[in-house]
Amino acid sequence: MEVPRFDAIRLIEVARQQFLPMAREGETPVTAQAGAVYVELLALIALTARQETGTATASEAGFQEMSHFVSSAKDGRSKILYLAQLRSFARADPTDKLAMVSLFIRGAEGWMRNPSYPDTVEETDLVLLDGVESVRAALEAQQLGFNATDAAAVLDACHDLQQHRLNDRIEAMAHAVLDAMAAEEEGQADRH
Repeated sequence: MEVPRFDAIRLIEVARQQFLPMAREGETPVTAQAGAVYVELLALIALTARQETGTATASEAGFQEMSHFVSSAKDGRSKILYLAQLRSFARADPTDKLAMVSLFIRGAEGWMRNPSYPDTVEETDLVLLDGVESVRAALEAQQLGFNATDAAAVLDACHDLQQHRLNDRIEAMAHAVLDAMAAEEEGQADRH
């Protein structure tokens, strides 16, 4: 398995950039490649691999190498997700109508709703993790020190920082291009 070769946190960030693309504020990017389910599964695999190897960091693989790995491993992650869903169906009691409805809803959540309606993912997560008292208590009992609402707020703040920094870099590049063009025009005017 190649995952232990990479730093788990850096690999997850590369996957996030690939499968959860950024968009302008107020817009939701909709692409065929988008899907929180791929990032979530890779995060689970990478963090489990890190725990099994007992190391927090791996080789200093570059962004391009990790990006290639994330892209090429998508089919494998899809197979894992299909097999997990198939396993759930095989283990379910087909006479239990509520269990069957639950299976179909979970399948739709991962395969259709997350990529098609990314803005509803956070709402769903908050309802499931903070909206159910027993689940929220279990998370806090694990001494995490935060709940799902806190985690979502931090993730949103990180996303906003990344957006602002990206916009700052684009603006700086635009100014550099305009300055270069002005200098070129000024140089040509001096020749005449």
